[in-house]
Amino acid sequence: WKPLAPHFGHLTPDMVDKAVCRKYIDKRRALDVSNGGIKVEMDYLSAALRFGRAEKLYSGDTPEILRPPKARPSERWLTQEEARKLVKNATGYHVKLFILLSLSTAGRPSHILQLTWDRADLARRTINLDDPDRDATQKGRARVPITDDALEALQVAKEMATSRWIIEYYGEPLKRINQGVKAAARRAKLKNV
Repeated sequence: WKPLAPHFGHLTPDMVDKAVCRKYIDKRRALDVSNGGIKVEMDYLSAALRFGRAEKLYSGDTPEILRPPKARPSERWLTQEEARKLVKNATGYHVKLFILLSLSTAGRPSHILQLTWDRADLARRTINLDDPDRDATQKGRARVPITDDALEALQVAKEMATSRWIIEYYGEPLKRINQGVKAAARRAKLKNV
């Protein structure tokens, strides 16, 4: 409420409209607050107004709250040299393997972390990113070829495997690996990876 109060605190719910919201968004942007931060603030305002309406603290319709658009994802591609540096600077075999599989499959991080050995056909050099244990969607996930670098890493990982998960840490699957990747990027002196 702290950032919202100066702009909205004196207004009644019927005075909150898109123009008032737009002015607030512009003020926050001028203070270098990100769209994501502004969206969270507007979500709080919206929740407070819905609560007030549900508790009959005011009558009338709950105003529609304008939110900033989602930020476009950054477009950043690693060069081959940067990719090699990233892999070289990964500590922990699970981080190195994750980076190699990410680069070679273009799979989402969660899909790579969910990979099990029964979905990696090393003889045919394919990885099936589709998880048979989840509900199928029309889109599905890709079956992709295994690159030479990924094949070599997978063969080593298979020999060391202690569970059914390809990316494992002490026999347990990982939910996230972003800290390991960020650390590798820092050591490789790469930005925005």
